[in-house]
Amino acid sequence: MNRIVLVGNGFDISCGLKTSYDDFILWYLKRQLLKLCRSQNRKYKDLLIEITLTQPNNDLILIIKDLNKLSELLDLQNISFNLPNRQSRPIGVLNLTCAINSPILKYSIDSHKWSSIEQSYYYELLELFQEFDNTRRANKYEKIGKIKRLNDQLNYIKQLLIEYLSEIEENIDAKVHTNKYLKDIFNKIKKSPYERDWKISMSEDEIRKNELEDIYYFSFNYTSLLDTHLSDFNVIGQNTLVFNIHGYLDNPESIIFGYGDDSHKDYYNLEQSGIDDFIINIKSFHYPSDEIYETLIGALDSGIFEVFILGHSLGLSDRVLLKTVFEHRNCRSIRLFHRNSLDDHIKKRLALSRHFEDKIKMRERIVRFDPNDILDSDEVD
Repeated sequence: MNRIVLVGNGFDISCGLKTSYDDFILWYLKRQLLKLCRSQNRKYKDLLIEITLTQPNNDLILIIKDLNKLSELLDLQNISFNLPNRQSRPIGVLNLTCAINSPILKYSIDSHKWSSIEQSYYYELLELFQEFDNTRRANKYEKIGKIKRLNDQLNYIKQLLIEYLSEIEENIDAKVHTNKYLKDIFNKIKKSPYERDWKISMSEDEIRKNELEDIYYFSFNYTSLLDTHLSDFNVIGQNTLVFNIHGYLDNPESIIFGYGDDSHKDYYNLEQSGIDDFIINIKSFHYPSDEIYETLIGALDSGIFEVFILGHSLGLSDRVLLKTVFEHRNCRSIRLFHRNSLDDHIKKRLALSRHFEDKIKMRERIVRFDPNDILDSDEVD
């Protein structure tokens, strides 16, 4: 029996890395706001936002620089953000106005999740397809231009993300970026397969076939923190392999960033439009660019396996890959590490259910709640 360990951003966050969606957006907005405040210009514009300096304020530079949370920035009375569900600021107190022109960013900021930015992109694609489909042939070129702009915005976010995470990568320290649960987690992953009732009825030959053989770590993160900890804990051995399924920061061309649910009911229409720009950022088209996806499929097909989930939100933006793993005929069990609560375990089960068409199969595969299967009590997607 093999073991497949799926590692998400919650792992990095549980170890203290500032890799949450809020951390990234705070870094981006602070950088652009400070850039304008320190310049002689009154306006700044890029593919995502447009900032206008209405009234210079030197104190504002210090205020922005010291902010540590996205919520603190968005709540500043001196700055107006055109976000849904937020009240506009009185004009008399404003020093800056920040117009978020990208729908990808505008409708995902308040969600605090990486999966939401990818979903926001996909839903905008669907809206643009409706416009495209309902437009006369002579005017379709204009709609294609909108699709290209949306893709340009997503690619710009991708480049910003690579820049941000590369800064974090340079400062990774395994002694600092860790948590007290890691040793126990790695020991559990190395142990024999999970005891289940069906094992009682096995013959000795069948039990031998189900002894743990190879362990595959497939990280959805871009950082090297997992590799660092596996080395420090002497986990990497002849039967343990580690892969970053979405690419590596030291090879920007390998980075996969987009939406990953080609089983969505409306996806067929995008594909059949004949316009490549509608589907160019669907993750499944980029997985075959290297051998990692092929390795994953080989591991699934080679024999029965168990799945461990560490810090992955199980969002729909990774559905094409997660569904392949969870519904595979060789999958025997799925073990969910949680935030030290039954409520969080149930939340993860709800997310997991969206990747199964056969709900009976899903219930059979979920390993029951274990209060000791803790990743972190403060884990965030």
